[in-house]
Amino acid sequence: HSVTWKEPMPLELDNWSLLIHSMHGDRTLAQATGSIVVNWPEIFLITNRHVVTGLHQDTKHALNAEGIVPDRIMLRLHSMNEGEWVEQELGLYDDKKPRWQEHPRYGALFDVVAIPFVPGGASFHVYYNTVDALNDASLPVEVTETVTVIGFPFGQQAGRGRAIWCT
Repeated sequence: HSVTWKEPMPLELDNWSLLIHSMHGDRTLAQATGSIVVNWPEIFLITNRHVVTGLHQDTKHALNAEGIVPDRIMLRLHSMNEGEWVEQELGLYDDKKPRWQEHPRYGALFDVVAIPFVPGGASFHVYYNTVDALNDASLPVEVTETVTVIGFPFGQQAGRGRAIWCT
């Protein structure tokens, strides 16, 4: 079980989108999308806050009709062997305290969280220090710009478990 650092390579954005299952016990509550972000040597899973809380972001009502909220998530990771996948469980709480980090200024108002991530049953390469890349890049986006979203909307997938690209 290890993470190794490799020289940066061209980005394969569909490899950045991970399929997540929010779980309670052995029950799958929902499917969502997440991404691994690296600020070497720290690694985080980034996903929406409502995925980990199980609550509607605005109304705070449970998303599950029975009021069940997730206690863990299952990640589907790309392994070092091309075309193979490794599943890893990630607990959402330590002694009933959330493991995720919220935005330092906007907190729960911002529907994005970062969960510290340590590969357990997986060995994979980290090719890109995401924080450095974002600090070095100029990402001007205007209101009329086209945006591409890569993920698993409503659990849908492309071939071989890959994320769907929507523009």
